[in-house]
Amino acid sequence: MRIMAKTQKITLNDVRESLNPDIVSDVSVRWFGRPLGNLITPFFNNTGWTANGVTIVRFPIALVGVLFLAIPEPNLWQVSALIYYLCFILDFVDGNLARLQNDATYFGKFLDGVADFVYGLLAPFALGMGLWQYFNEPIAIVIGALISLTSATNHMLRSRLSFFREWMVSLTGPLTKSELDSAKLPCRIQAKAAFFIVNAYFFCFLLLFYPVWGGVALLGLLVLFQMIPDIVWMGTTFAEANALLRRGRISRHARVE
Repeated sequence: MRIMAKTQKITLNDVRESLNPDIVSDVSVRWFGRPLGNLITPFFNNTGWTANGVTIVRFPIALVGVLFLAIPEPNLWQVSALIYYLCFILDFVDGNLARLQNDATYFGKFLDGVADFVYGLLAPFALGMGLWQYFNEPIAIVIGALISLTSATNHMLRSRLSFFREWMVSLTGPLTKSELDSAKLPCRIQAKAAFFIVNAYFFCFLLLFYPVWGGVALLGLLVLFQMIPDIVWMGTTFAEANALLRRGRISRHARVE
């Protein structure tokens, strides 16, 4: 896995022309993440960065942002918000580099997803810890822990569903049209939940620039726009699993007559 490499020089226009114009993005992507990511992509490309290199750098940057949230110092919470938005922008840079350098791989997509997961999973708990220390209110860390735990559980259920679906298909054949149709409603609800979670993070973290009480408001909004959608998502994951994984199977522990 390369972090740096010799690359052909590109311009902002090259980045824009490489994008699929038919893809419709969320507001936070269309007006913030994508334009700024495109703007700085030539710098990273022309200085030798690869897509995986940018993704790997996002890990320690995100962890520093999480650490700052856990410290009872509102000024550091503001720095953490800046780090979040930086990581948000870099998420588009590594995608641009993978496409422009013809280096897009499934491993790179996996690595990118893990990097995205770090801040989203740990930030609520860290913020709760920071608020607990600042106000001496243990309820803050309890709420933060519940948000993070719900998020982790949701990701675990989705991973298990993906694993068992692929396992079933490898043994019994592709999913049928009726099976896919029966899972359409849960999938549509999951898409709505994902929309709320992604946009909640983008807009709600602006509250950290309002000292102290912005952090309190952020924790409350994360309950509404992250924890509750995660709970809904988990319910639809069970519904999707019930729709897709109903084929019979023979246990390897069963006695063969």
